[in-house]
Amino acid sequence: MIKTMEKKLCMPNFPGVIETKSFLKGRVRFYVPLIVGNPQNADIINTQMVKLKGIIAVETNTISGSVLINYNEEEIPPTIVFGVVIKLLGLEEELERIPQPILTKEINNIASALNHAIYDYSKGLVDLWSGVPMLLGILGIRQVLRSQATLPGGITLLWWSYSHLMSRREKQHV
Repeated sequence: MIKTMEKKLCMPNFPGVIETKSFLKGRVRFYVPLIVGNPQNADIINTQMVKLKGIIAVETNTISGSVLINYNEEEIPPTIVFGVVIKLLGLEEELERIPQPILTKEINNIASALNHAIYDYSKGLVDLWSGVPMLLGILGIRQVLRSQATLPGGITLLWWSYSHLMSRREKQHV
């Protein structure tokens, strides 16, 4: 007996932008944070989606951010339903952005605060981004002169300092 394998379609997820919460044949529920507390965006979905051939019913909830769409799979595939919601709400750019983890955001916030503190303390003479390479350069020179083995080699510290300064310079010219 030969079994035919049914091709299972998975709906995409973009956390924080649009997420597929449930997906059954002819029925899909999305979580869309953009409609939370925003009846105008919910109204766009409600009024525009029903104009499409194959869309049976649309329900939005501005409290939970839920968008429930019933559709006829023979007339419109679920991936098109997903794409239409994205297009109607203008989420294309949001989906193209590279996601940034919360930890990375927090590290950047800490670095920014430290940068401001150093800049303010030095009365504008130095900031974190110029102070670190200078410190590495000074340690590198010290290491080369003393030939101590407690830090990475002096040449390595000098290279790190130079690389850091050049990478900052390239970013400023872009």
